[in-house]
Amino acid sequence: LAQLKDREEFSHIHYLICGRGEMWASLEESARELGISDHVNFLGYRTDAPELYKASDLFVFVTLREGLSVALMEAMSSGMPIVCAEIRGNTDLVDDGISGIFTENTPEAVAEHILDLYRNPQRRQALGQAASEKAALFDEKHVLQQVKDIYLSM
Repeated sequence: LAQLKDREEFSHIHYLICGRGEMWASLEESARELGISDHVNFLGYRTDAPELYKASDLFVFVTLREGLSVALMEAMSSGMPIVCAEIRGNTDLVDDGISGIFTENTPEAVAEHILDLYRNPQRRQALGQAASEKAALFDEKHVLQQVKDIYLSM
């Protein structure tokens, strides 16, 4: 986000961070030091993720390691366009350029994807629609049917 603070679009961009953990204080301090604290909202532990997804335009998920992320699947199922790191777990869920965008895990690369999608609402909508469709493949009913079909085929 700090990469964007000199851009005209920055005034319209806000970053929501949900959850609470050992890095909370250092993240708040980093936001202050980078001069972006007015655009970063630390929301703490939340139980209203679907409402937050509906109020948001983009889900950025640049973790270094991940399994099959529930947060990513929730964002996708809500129709959020995704920008994420190309790591195990994410690659099972996201089709690059179709249901999301894989990014290098650098501030510059992530910022460019955010800016590109900010400027292109049609692309955000298309990515979000495809993300929702892809997430449906991991829906409980769909997965249970697949397991049932496997057992019945034996």
